[in-house]
Amino acid sequence: MLWQLHGATKRFYLLELEADGQRKLTLYVSALRGELQKYRTLPAVLAKHPVTQNLLSDPTSKDRVMAANALYLEIRDLTGADEIYLLQQDATTLAASNHRQADSFVGKNFAYRPYYQEAVKGKLGQYSALGTTSRRRGHYFASPVRVNDRIMGVLVVKVDVAALEGIFNDRDLTALVTDLHGVVFMSNRRDWVFRSLTELPAATLDEIGESRRYQDVAIKPLPVQESAVTEDGLRLLILPASGEGPPVNKTFLRLTKPMLDVDWYLSLLTPIREASAQADMITVLAGIVSALVALTLYTMSGKRREMRDRLSAQQHAREQLEKFTHELESRVESRTKELRQTQNELVQAAKLAALGQMSAGLSHELNQPLTAIKAYAENAVKLIDRDKPEQAGRNLEVISDLISRMADIIRHLKTFARESSGTLQPVDLNLVIKDSLLFMGARLERDGIDLQYSPSSQPIMINADAQRLQQVLVNLIGNAMDAMREDRQKYLTIRTMSEGAQCRIFVADSGPGIAVEPTERIFDPFFTTKEIGEGLGLGLSISYNIIKDFHGLLSVSNKDSGGAEFCIALPVLQEANKHTEQVA
Repeated sequence: MLWQLHGATKRFYLLELEADGQRKLTLYVSALRGELQKYRTLPAVLAKHPVTQNLLSDPTSKDRVMAANALYLEIRDLTGADEIYLLQQDATTLAASNHRQADSFVGKNFAYRPYYQEAVKGKLGQYSALGTTSRRRGHYFASPVRVNDRIMGVLVVKVDVAALEGIFNDRDLTALVTDLHGVVFMSNRRDWVFRSLTELPAATLDEIGESRRYQDVAIKPLPVQESAVTEDGLRLLILPASGEGPPVNKTFLRLTKPMLDVDWYLSLLTPIREASAQADMITVLAGIVSALVALTLYTMSGKRREMRDRLSAQQHAREQLEKFTHELESRVESRTKELRQTQNELVQAAKLAALGQMSAGLSHELNQPLTAIKAYAENAVKLIDRDKPEQAGRNLEVISDLISRMADIIRHLKTFARESSGTLQPVDLNLVIKDSLLFMGARLERDGIDLQYSPSSQPIMINADAQRLQQVLVNLIGNAMDAMREDRQKYLTIRTMSEGAQCRIFVADSGPGIAVEPTERIFDPFFTTKEIGEGLGLGLSISYNIIKDFHGLLSVSNKDSGGAEFCIALPVLQEANKHTEQVA
């Protein structure tokens, strides 16, 4: 009986350890993607820079080479990149940020690197490898450089992988990033780098050697032993005790999450000693309680004093069990709060990312009234000088109207960017849709999208958080606009429907639809149909859970006429809507 209790308790703590590890794993993946995202678009930006364009137009100009060297060195120091360099069409380095160093890339040829081979075909090239010249690990982003619509070179940005290892700051965990062959490329245990998790076949080792990915480093297997797979499918490993990093002389839980956009796998190895210790403690405590009960039954015929002592011992045991139960409940409540906070942080990050994507349109929306204000103000000064105060007054009225328009734009930006309180309260659905369309208005106009929306004549009251609901609508509208990016005729339809105790909001586009079966897969975390670098696949997953928090449902289907249609179903506030109808 005690052995069964020990097994059940250990299983409970292992599952709790797995849930905590998955949360950390998700945060580490997000952090790594966030760091890489900072550099993903940098090669394309520098490829269009006049200094780069001028140099490839005349590669023999020493002045232009010096200007490019200076530019790449300055950008490297500003962004924190490891190195930045420009390859000619034949893959020979023409200019580099490390041109002054002894191990400069200038003059070196990198035609064998896959990132060059992809970029010279007009694609975004990327690759993780050990530098042939610098002997430093790096992840490379490469972009084609076009001059007069011809690819004349490749601009490369190298990211220092060793700096990314600082993300793994939990000393109780062993973190490692492996490539598609299972070779460790990053880890908070430096002696594990360039080691494999399993014995690699000779053909695989030959392939790695021919690619020169890790130069002349001999890839040797780690002495990792797979201990067991639990009944819940959890993998347990026994790790060696030698080397740097945390002490690893016991059994660990292995959790893995793929990062296929960069051909990485991130794994966390979490010690299970705490789960085993908790199970041992519970088993010992249960054994003590069982022994006390048995002793009580055995000595019931004893004296009253002995009876009181036994009862006191039982009471103490019960208090210990109650204390432990209370501790378990507190820990569950704490874990729940942490997960909720993580979701709120991801929602806020998505909102700020949406603001960044629409920054150009918002800048245009603010620049137009500013330009008009300047013109009207200058004209008003001239009218006053000519003793025409009435005409000058009309100019000032126009200026006042333009300032009010700018204030409305800024107010909507502040409202959208503000972090949600998380409190549910009565909200008019029509006002949330109106604010969302005002926020997306600049991009709708810029992309030439025909909006079809007629608001309900009566308020539709629901119990929700207006800011988080607006985030869901902005995300659905933005995804619809992205889906119609290549279409000539673009139609966005938004409609509401209120039936009994439920209302529905439909957001439909005229794009190609959802080419995924089943369509519900698009709500899975990190699932995306967009190109690499255009999204993390979290927007729809977060939106789905926000609507679920409002006791509603988010679904998607493909229309017969073409395009995708998302449906948000939410319960309405019956009393609030009845009151609205009576007032009307």
